[in-house]
Amino acid sequence: MLPIVIFLAAALPSLVVLAVFLRFDRFPEPRGVVARTFIYGMAVIGPVALVSFPFIPIMMLIPNKALSAGFQAFILAGALEEAAKFWVLYGYCMRNAAFDEPMDGLVYGMTASLGFACLENITYIESAGGNWMGLALMRGLLAVPSHGMNGAIMGYYAARGRFNAAVRADSYRKALLVPILLHGLYDFSPIMLGATA
Repeated sequence: MLPIVIFLAAALPSLVVLAVFLRFDRFPEPRGVVARTFIYGMAVIGPVALVSFPFIPIMMLIPNKALSAGFQAFILAGALEEAAKFWVLYGYCMRNAAFDEPMDGLVYGMTASLGFACLENITYIESAGGNWMGLALMRGLLAVPSHGMNGAIMGYYAARGRFNAAVRADSYRKALLVPILLHGLYDFSPIMLGATA
């Protein structure tokens, strides 16, 4: 199959989910800020891979399959990936003047997460060989929307904290911990079964 077809099958789910979601934003965000957020979401995959690499031998030493799957799902995938997305949301988006209303948290949280999901999807599907179509369909229907949903939840709590100092610390904590928990729960069963989450 043509590489461009595989690339489109991998990239389009994130772009379509993002386009549909952005249509519901009554006060649209600047396109440049949205585009940079998406690109930064893609860019943090490199640091996540570098940070996770030293943990792989630790995971291999865990004798219990369920504990090993839990470590992979909640630490290597959940904690590291969601922390990277939070870094984009907090480090770039929330410091931008365009982040000026609570809905912006959902928009930018989802955008950063879908950027991450887009590049992750491309790497999984391009390495799938002859099985790429089934994987593209499964990830397009499940993994990509899951990333987007986690990003929206992260953005909700981040915006809640940004615009309400009384709940700031609690909200920022939830902005990180709730997506980590949901991400880990999503990944745990497929990892236990030996599938690609």
